Amino acid sequence: KLDKEHENHDHDMAYLHGHDHEHDHEAEGHNHESEKSEEHKEHSDEIVLHEHQIEELGIKTITITPQKFREVIECGGEVLPSPSSQAVVAAKSDGIVHLSKGIVQGVKTSKGAAICQIATTGVSGGDPQNEARIRLTAAEAEYSRIKKLYDSNLATEKELRDAEAALAMARNAVVGNNRGSVAVSPIAGVVSQLLVDNGAYVTVGTPIAVVCADSRLTLRAFLPQTYYRNYPIINAAKFRMGYSEEIFSTESLKGRRVSDISVSPVANGYMSIDFEFDNNGSIVPGGFAEVFLLGAERSNVIVLSKKALIEEQSKYCVFVRLSEEHFAKRYVTIGASDGENVEILSGLKSGDKVVVDGAIYVKMAANTGAIPEGHHHH
Repeated sequence: KLDKEHENHDHDMAYLHGHDHEHDHEAEGHNHESEKSEEHKEHSDEIVLHEHQIEELGIKTITITPQKFREVIECGGEVLPSPSSQAVVAAKSDGIVHLSKGIVQGVKTSKGAAICQIATTGVSGGDPQNEARIRLTAAEAEYSRIKKLYDSNLATEKELRDAEAALAMARNAVVGNNRGSVAVSPIAGVVSQLLVDNGAYVTVGTPIAVVCADSRLTLRAFLPQTYYRNYPIINAAKFRMGYSEEIFSTESLKGRRVSDISVSPVANGYMSIDFEFDNNGSIVPGGFAEVFLLGAERSNVIVLSKKALIEEQSKYCVFVRLSEEHFAKRYVTIGASDGENVEILSGLKSGDKVVVDGAIYVKMAANTGAIPEGHHHH
């Protein structure tokens, strides 16, 4: 498809270079005498794209209207599991750890799923299987009791689900006829840490893994001390993880600031600000993040999507639509960015129509010198 688009684009550029002689003559005759020198001055840097090209290349514009924009402070941060949503998986017996298939850091696991088996063959001590079978018998009896109560509307659905989970965990703890035990995850979530290696020897109670319920996470931003005055007014943040281009917003993820607004301990020249938010399923705890802290709101700011900007040798430009088929390049000075949008300090005004989608295609047209043939002066 891209090859086809480039083929069409090359053909269109050739077309714009003056292979349509009828168009040349029409354009040369059109208003040729009227304000000739003014017109040349005004349109000498014009780019022409015909209606069918604009449609095919997906070029879209927006009309600039001043709007509200927040103060932004860019800094680093990390995404952590919320303290309230962590669980430690511990060894139920002495023995050698055999991690279950697919158990690695970052993998999702369900409640009651086996994290590892611990083989006790050759290890001194009692038979943990005997204890596991006793627990299984008790869990089966408890499930049977709750089920009868539930059927008679005397137990809640939550009580039934808890009994089912306890039974599943008890079954997981019985490993066939082998001597040993199984360490299972007490909650559904993500394995955020593996604390022992495969084949390691552990004793009863040794922590094996940390599982984080991935439904709620914490964004911890590290604010340089120079922004001390801004600390109390920061109430939201946007952030981008190292493995993705997507920009997340604590506000759209039902987030809230959880660090005390009045207390700002400083460590190594930085203050930390924590936000708790819902995980939408695509954020893995434990990663570093690029953070855009959002502060006080300002009115009457010219704001533009970052995708409208084209960088040229450390300068930024955009493309403005002058008429249906005529575009021009404008250099702009940019201010703060929240990762998605950027403040425009100069170069644009209210009412300008700016290309936001397909700006790169307009740039390609500009580079080929595709300007109205009627404005060439030989």
